[in-house]
Amino acid sequence: MGPGSPSGVRDLGFDMAMPPLRNRLAFNFKLLIVNYQLSICLLAGLALLGVGCGPKRSFDGPTVDAFTGRLTHNGKQVSFPEDKQVILKVIHEKGTAFGIPIKSDGTFQIGWMPIGKYGAVMERPGPGGKGKSMYNVPGGLSIQEGQTEYTIELGKNWKP
Repeated sequence: MGPGSPSGVRDLGFDMAMPPLRNRLAFNFKLLIVNYQLSICLLAGLALLGVGCGPKRSFDGPTVDAFTGRLTHNGKQVSFPEDKQVILKVIHEKGTAFGIPIKSDGTFQIGWMPIGKYGAVMERPGPGGKGKSMYNVPGGLSIQEGQTEYTIELGKNWKP
């Protein structure tokens, strides 16, 4: 222990004094600038990644730009409770899958989709709101060039 050291404190041979306040503030300001620049770079990188995660319209084949349709049972348009989400899940003959939201009045409106034949399954809340009820739509769906309106018959086995 050096002279003038409090008892029990060891003198390590160098001055442990804090740097002047001006140096500490400059150091903290530099850290703030570096963190700000790093945050901006990180956000820019995430934004660029997000651009690649949007809906992709790439499909190897012809597509249609938009169409509308309705679901029917025995030729009559069907309806669903307002608070229940109904989705018509369709799978293209080349394997691409889409989910078509169905409105409560049994209609739907779609943007682009590939032309071709689709298998179709209607998904809605199960009995009592528990789980999901799936119904295989007989005949599926066939999207054709130039056609803008479709009627999908749910078939004789569909139960409201």
